[in-house]
Amino acid sequence: MLTIVLALGLAAGSPQPESSTLEPCLHLSLASGMVLSGADIATTEYLIGRAPDRFREANPLFRSLVEHPVAMGAVKMGVYAATSYALLKLHRKYPKRMLAASLIANAVLGWAVWHNSRLVRQ
Repeated sequence: MLTIVLALGLAAGSPQPESSTLEPCLHLSLASGMVLSGADIATTEYLIGRAPDRFREANPLFRSLVEHPVAMGAVKMGVYAATSYALLKLHRKYPKRMLAASLIANAVLGWAVWHNSRLVRQ
């Protein structure tokens, strides 16, 4: 969701020229984001399963899916897949901005995974 908002906000400016050199970077960033999303789902579900009274899903949009881990994983990965598709489409017109949006989203996901992994070790 954050990535979609970033992408739309960054795309509001004037179009940038095509940049085929940035496309592999965007693909790598999107693949990294998919891995981070999977790690976020796994660590979140592990923590909630271990101590449901102590841990909860931080994102209110996904909180209702906690009782259904398969649905939660499918919805979260579906949202990321749709976001990736949007970034790839907008990348043709705004290559630098879409790469920046993807990297920012990865930083946020990376922080969530880091935070969850610290909680797993407690």
